[in-house]
Amino acid sequence: MDFLSAGFIENFHFLRPMLLLGLVPALFLFLLLRYLQGNQSSWTRAIDPSLLPYLLDRNNGTSQSYPLYGLLLLWVLAFVSLAGPVWKQIPVPLQEREDAVVIVADLSLSMYSTDLSPDRATRLQRKILDLLQHRRQEGQTGLIVYAGTAHTVTPMTDDVATISNLVPSLQPSIMPTPGSDPAAAVTLALDLLANSNLSRARILLLTDGIENSDVGAIRRLLDGSGNSLSILGFGTEAGAPIPNGQQGYLRDNNNAIVIPRLERAPLQQLARAVGGRYADAQLSNEDVLYLLDDTMLDENTNLVEVEGRNFDSWHESGPWLLLFALPLAALAFRRGWLLVLVLSVGLAPPQTAYAWEWRDLWERK
Repeated sequence: MDFLSAGFIENFHFLRPMLLLGLVPALFLFLLLRYLQGNQSSWTRAIDPSLLPYLLDRNNGTSQSYPLYGLLLLWVLAFVSLAGPVWKQIPVPLQEREDAVVIVADLSLSMYSTDLSPDRATRLQRKILDLLQHRRQEGQTGLIVYAGTAHTVTPMTDDVATISNLVPSLQPSIMPTPGSDPAAAVTLALDLLANSNLSRARILLLTDGIENSDVGAIRRLLDGSGNSLSILGFGTEAGAPIPNGQQGYLRDNNNAIVIPRLERAPLQQLARAVGGRYADAQLSNEDVLYLLDDTMLDENTNLVEVEGRNFDSWHESGPWLLLFALPLAALAFRRGWLLVLVLSVGLAPPQTAYAWEWRDLWERK
């Protein structure tokens, strides 16, 4: 048996020793039982010996104490079990939370706007590097870029160094189709997570604006998926023209200079709707820390076993004690022993007064 194994004496302890204080009421109950039995035995000194067999039922007094002693034993077993008696350790696989993040970067032509120095695209590159630096020990990261179409730069990986080497090449000029389709990028991010067997992740959208129609589409995509979406906004409300080489600035069909502005309101609305956060891109790292705050994570999300690493956990033996307590508990409820306990405690003082009256009756003064 386990308690006869080597090391039992030196290893035995309680995980929650403070719960042993619950045994104090059991001690008082035991003392009360002894006191009540002592009162009954004192009658033998007050009553004439020849009348004792007729006036005192010794067997009945003893049998009435059995339920109380049974409840006392039940009480002790319950609190000793809750205190967590342990004496051996078992190896348990080490689990780590896989904090998965998919970075979705907007590489539409508006990212060439110069309201952020030197331009939004360059600031976006720097911010991605900040994110990767923050996530060196945090879990898997994926990178997706989009303009008129969405494309995977890297699948989910913990090799952030490889992703960092690809960041300098991220320019709107590499995108095959002009435009802006963030819903397609979010769809691709969800596919990326599904292929990586990750139940939940955080999607981080880096952009300077979004159409109202895309807000509804992205909300429908994320609804019920368990994934959150946070947004980092680039640009200013004033905006700035988009350089177009020797032709000056980019113009629309009416030959008016295009001035993209940061569309903060719909971005904030979307982030709130899908359980994420919004922040303006800053020169410091405060925006990254805010968006990747660990308090937003579920502690039980994406738990994975670390191969080859275990830790020893104390094996609780308290539940086995409860197996012995179950028959007593069932008997107590079936026979009303709990009621007997309450009545016995409540009627203890009157019994003392009653014995004194009998003593006066039979003793000569």
